[in-house]
Amino acid sequence: MSVSTIKMILGHAKRNRLSTLINLSGMAIGLAAFWLIVLFLQYETTYDLYHPNLDRLRRIYVEAKIGQMDELRVPVSSVPIRPALLNETDGIEEVVRIKIIEREESVSYNNVTYLLSNVCWADSSLFQVLGYHLQRGEESSALHAPQLAIISGGTAQLFFGDENPIGEEIVLNNEHSYTVSGVLAPSEGHSHLPDFPVICSFASLAVDDNSQFLANNQYYCYALLEEGVTVESLSSALETMVERRDGETLRNVGGYYHIRMQPIQEAYLDNNFQFNILPTGSRATVTQFTAIAVFILLLSCLNFINITTALSARYAKQVGICKSVGATRFQLVRQLLSESVLISVIAAILSLILVFLLLPSFSQLSGKPLEQALTENIHYLPFVLLFAVIIGLIAGIYPSFLISGFKPVDVLKGQLGSGKRGNRLRTTFVIFQFIVSIVLIISSLIVWQQMRYVRNVNPGFDDEHLLILHLNNDIMREQWQAFQAELDEIPGVVSNASTVHIPTISMSDETFHRTDAEEDADIWMHSMNVGYNFFETMDMEVVQGRNFSEEIVTDSETAIIINEAAARRLGWEDPIGMTLGSFTSMEGNEWNELTVIGVIKDFHFQSLHTQIEPTVIHLQSSPDMIIVRLHPDDIVNSMQAIENLWTRFSNGALFHYQFLDDTFDNLYQREVRMGTLLVYFTVIAVFVAGLGLFALASFSAQARKQEIGIRKVMGASTTGLIFLLSGEFIRPVIIANIVAWPIALLLMNRWLENFAYHTSVDIFTILITAAGSLAIALVTSGGQAMRAAHVNPVQTLRSE
Repeated sequence: MSVSTIKMILGHAKRNRLSTLINLSGMAIGLAAFWLIVLFLQYETTYDLYHPNLDRLRRIYVEAKIGQMDELRVPVSSVPIRPALLNETDGIEEVVRIKIIEREESVSYNNVTYLLSNVCWADSSLFQVLGYHLQRGEESSALHAPQLAIISGGTAQLFFGDENPIGEEIVLNNEHSYTVSGVLAPSEGHSHLPDFPVICSFASLAVDDNSQFLANNQYYCYALLEEGVTVESLSSALETMVERRDGETLRNVGGYYHIRMQPIQEAYLDNNFQFNILPTGSRATVTQFTAIAVFILLLSCLNFINITTALSARYAKQVGICKSVGATRFQLVRQLLSESVLISVIAAILSLILVFLLLPSFSQLSGKPLEQALTENIHYLPFVLLFAVIIGLIAGIYPSFLISGFKPVDVLKGQLGSGKRGNRLRTTFVIFQFIVSIVLIISSLIVWQQMRYVRNVNPGFDDEHLLILHLNNDIMREQWQAFQAELDEIPGVVSNASTVHIPTISMSDETFHRTDAEEDADIWMHSMNVGYNFFETMDMEVVQGRNFSEEIVTDSETAIIINEAAARRLGWEDPIGMTLGSFTSMEGNEWNELTVIGVIKDFHFQSLHTQIEPTVIHLQSSPDMIIVRLHPDDIVNSMQAIENLWTRFSNGALFHYQFLDDTFDNLYQREVRMGTLLVYFTVIAVFVAGLGLFALASFSAQARKQEIGIRKVMGASTTGLIFLLSGEFIRPVIIANIVAWPIALLLMNRWLENFAYHTSVDIFTILITAAGSLAIALVTSGGQAMRAAHVNPVQTLRSE
C-alpha cells in the first residue's frame, strides 16, 4: 500500500469521521470478543496435552450395573486393577493408582499446621506414567517404600522456606508421620488432575491387592500402553480379568462391570462421569462458544460491509470523477480494498488493546488463568495481523466491487441506483445479524431463568445457617460425642448432629437384597450414614413411620429409613416394616436383614442435573462431620464460641468448616460462569447488529433523500416521514424473530435436558425478546429517519 493511497484513505476517513468511527468500533469490539473466546477455547481444549507419552496414556474408568440400578460410569476403580493389568494382560507398560482425600487434611511440621486440599497416595510408577518430575530428590526411590512423601514446591515453601526439606518429617492428621523424599517440579501444562500438595507412597496404605474388582472402587487409575498397542486389542483380556474375579457374583446379582480406557486428553471435557476429581469442562460448552465466536466475527464483517455500502453515496462523486479522468476499475478496487484492509488492521490493533485491558476481568469471570494463556500465545501476534488483513479483504470485496462499478454519468446525475438486488442483500445481512442476536438473547434469558430456578428450588431441607465441621484429625474423631454434647450448650446453636454423609458433599452406594422378590432381587441404591438428630438438624420431613431413636437399641443395628424415591423404586405403598438385605459378602451372597422404620421426604443430595435417586439411610457409628444449625441472629458470636470449643478439644488443630449453602452454589459454578459470559457476548452481538441496522438506515435515508424532499414539499409531516422510513426496518426484525424463535427454543430445550429438574420456556421470554429487538430497531433506525426527515427539502431538491 503506497503512501499516497494511505493519505487518500485517511483524508476520506477524516471527511466521514462518524462512519469511520462506527466501522472501527464495530470491528474492534467484534474482534476483541472473538480473541477472548478463542483464548478461552484454546485453554479449554488443551488440558493434559503436555504429557510426554500422550498417544499411549489412558485413563481407566468403569461402566457398571447391578440389578435394577442405573448404569454407573465412574473414573475410579479398585485396588487390584494395577496388579491385574500388569500380570494378566499383554501390552501395558505400567499403571499408577491414585487415592485422593476429598476433604482437607491437616499437615504439620515443627508445630506449624496447614489444612491442605487434595492430599493423595500414589504408586511409585507416577513418574513413569504421568510424567511427573522432581526438582529435588530421586524419582526412582521417592515413593518406593511406606511412609515416604513428596511435596509440591508451594508446600515446601510453606513449611521450609528456602531450606532443603529432603529427609524431614511431616505429620498428617496429628498422627501419621511421612519422610519427605522429594519436591515436585512445576507442571508444564494444565491438567484435569488437581495440584497435589502432598503425595504419599501408595505402599503406606493398608490395602489388599487380591480383593474383588467390585469392592471399594475409589482409586483413580492411569495406564501407559506399550508402543503400537490399541485399546481394542486389550478388550478381550479386560473382560477375561473381570470374569475370572467377579463373573459368578455378577451373574448372581444380574449386572456387569466393564473396564474401559480413555485417552487422557479427553478426560477434562468428558462430563458424563460421576465422581470426577475436579469440575470438568464440557464439549457442549466448547461447541457453543465456538459458534458464538464465529457468529460475532461474521456479524462484524457483515456490519463492515453494510456500513461501507451505506457510504457508497459519499464515494460516488469521487468515483465518478476518477473514472471520468481515466481511472480504471482495478485501480478503484485496489484503493477501496486498501481502505478496508487498513481499517481492519487498525481495528485489530485496537481489539488487542481491548483484550489486554479486559483479560483480567474475563479471566476472573471464566475461572481460567487466561493471562498466562495470552503470554504463551504471544508468538501468534503476526498471524493475528495477517488474519486482520484477510478479514479486511473479505469484508471489503463486495463494497469495493459495488462502488467501483458505478457509471460516471449516472453518478454525476445523482442516479446511484444500487438496485433492488443490493437492497435485498443488505436487508438479508441485517436479518441474519438479528437472527443471531435474538437467539443469543433468548438463550441468555433462559439460562438466567434456570439459574434462578435452581437457586430457589426447595432441596427438601433448609440449607441456610448450616455449619459443617470436618473431623479432620484423629483426636476429634475419638472425642466427637463429648464435643457434640458441649456444642449444645452454646447459646447460638439450635441443634447439631454427627454424620458420615451430607447432601452435595458425600454419598455412598450399596447393593441391597430384596427379601420380597424372587427375580431381580438385588438393587443398587445410594446409602447414607447419619446420627440420631440428623433429620431435625437438616429440617427434613419424615412422611411415614418414625425417626431413629436412642431409646430403641436395635435401631443402631437393623433399622433403616428410606426416601420416597426408594419406596417408589421398590414398589412399596406402605414400606414400614418391610425388609432389605445388606450384603456382608458379595461373593458368598450373604446379607443382614434390615427393617424400614420410616420414609423421609425426597431431598436433593446432588445438583439438579440428576434425578433424586433411591436412598437408604443407616445410623452411623463413627462420623466424619458434625453439622450444626446456627441461630441467624447470633452467627458471629456462635462461630467464635464453636472455634474456641474446637481448639480446646482438638489440642490446637486448625478449625475447618464450611456452610452448606456455599456447597450448593458450587454445584452450578460452571453454569453461572458460562451464563454470565453468554450475557456479555450477547450484548456485544446486539451492539454489532445495531450498527448494521444503523448502516442500513443511513444508506436508505441517503438513497431516498429526493423522495423525502418531494414528500415534504407535498405536505408530508415529519412524524409521518419518520414512521415511513422506520417501518421498512421493522420488517427485517420481525422476519428475524420468526426464524430465530424455533432455533433458540430447540437449542435451549436441549441445554435444559442436562438438568433433571428445570424451568419451562414460557411465551413471556419470547415476547420480551421480540419487544426488545423491535425497540432496538426503532431506536437505531429512528435516529437516522428523524435526521433525514428534518433536512430542508430546498437543499435536497436544489442538488437536482
